[in-house]
Amino acid sequence: SYSFCTLLPPLNHAKMDLPVDSRLHEVGTRFAKRWIELFHNGQEKEVFTELTHAMDKGKFRFYSPLVSKPYDSQAGFVPILMNVTRVLQGLHYVGVSIGTSKAENKAKVMLHFKATVISNGKKLDADGIDIFEVDGTTGKATQLMVMVRPFSVAVGVRDGMGAMLEAFKKGGQQPKL
Repeated sequence: SYSFCTLLPPLNHAKMDLPVDSRLHEVGTRFAKRWIELFHNGQEKEVFTELTHAMDKGKFRFYSPLVSKPYDSQAGFVPILMNVTRVLQGLHYVGVSIGTSKAENKAKVMLHFKATVISNGKKLDADGIDIFEVDGTTGKATQLMVMVRPFSVAVGVRDGMGAMLEAFKKGGQQPKL
């Protein structure tokens, strides 16, 4: 089980009923700050490369909001990473929450994002959450689950991503990070 507290603004843990592991909270905080800083500075390729290397070693899984089974190899994951900012235009993070599980030695980092999705010629406002599971020893992500809303946005992401992935298939080559 996880205990949660928000990163921004700081909470007074003494007033909370939920136990928060401060070491794991710090691991999650460092991960969140690094991810957001790199992403907002246009350096997401650096983090994406790290995730794909971890996936190669069997230490990372990706759960798409549109596919029932997780991705655990680069074959399907890299094209998604390469196109995420094309489909979710203007993606930016607006909130952070950190949860800890001392028993599992993990932090859960939840990053709330907003973006725009173009679907059938219409601009749709997207809300989403990236939920990372972060190893408490290494500070590296071991899992990413993405959720988006509303339903029309999920359909737009599916259609936009599907078109881009189909173009890669027809081109016969796997995109590189």
